[in-house]
This record gives sequence, structure tokens and C-alpha cells, in this order.
Amino acid sequence: MKTCTACGTSDTLFYKRSASPDGLDPICKTCRKEYQATYYAKPEKREQRLSYWRKRNEELRAAGQYDTVQRWAQIKTRYGLTKEQYDTLLARQNNACAICKVPFIDTPCVDHDHVTNITRGLLCDPCNQLLGKAKDSITVLQNAIDYLSSYAYPSTHLDVS
Repeated sequence: MKTCTACGTSDTLFYKRSASPDGLDPICKTCRKEYQATYYAKPEKREQRLSYWRKRNEELRAAGQYDTVQRWAQIKTRYGLTKEQYDTLLARQNNACAICKVPFIDTPCVDHDHVTNITRGLLCDPCNQLLGKAKDSITVLQNAIDYLSSYAYPSTHLDVS
């Protein structure tokens, strides 16, 4: 059971928050509503916070670092990977997709187990979508292999490896 970081109760509801590792806001709905009521009741405080973020983001954008900073923050939040761990994983895979072994041209997708949230590797977008469409089901993927194998003729079968 999840516990609210503001009030400490655990028998309450939480808003969804995709940026959190568990997919839920760390603050319960009651505390979140109180916080937002207070936040929006003081426009000067809100404007002070917004001007800080605008200034910071302008500096990052001017330096060409905004997208990079946002990407690494997202990878750290979603998958728990630091840039160093990501680079190590990329090097271990020889800068290629873990499934099709084709070298990356675009930004790799971080593949992870949706139940345990453990990172499995880096994939190209088509291979990542393949696993997603199959809902990470080994049975579905094996059925697809069996289906393709039943139609594979030596004269027409093209090996992509």
C-alpha cells in the first residue's frame, strides 16, 4: 500500500503520474488539492516559481542543452538509469539493437519489464514496437516464429541477420 509523502496516510487515493516509477503521484489526492488551492491562491508565489523555470529553461535552450537535460531526467525517472549506465549498456551492445543487431541510426529505446521495471536492454524502434504489440508475451512471439517458419521456403526465405 502506498503512503502519502505529505500526510503519511496509506488508506487514500492517488492521482496517476507517468513520471513516477510506480505511476502514481507521491502525494494523495486530498493533499494535492490542498497544495494546489494554496499555490493558485498566491499568484505572486506562482509567478516567482514560473519565472525561475522560464529563466533556467531559456539558459538551457540558448546553450542547446534543454532537450538533452530533459531526456536524461526522463530516463533517470522512468528507468532508473544514469547516463553512465546507459552508455555502458550501449557499449555492451556494440551500439546496436539487442534483438536485430542492426547498428542504431536513431535514438535507441530503453526496453524494460513492465512488471518489475527492470531494464533489459536498448532496442531500435521497430523491435521495441514488436515487443509492445506482442505485449512481451513469449507465447505470442513463439507462435509468430512458428507461423513464419511454416511458410519459409529455402528459395524465398531471406535471413535478415
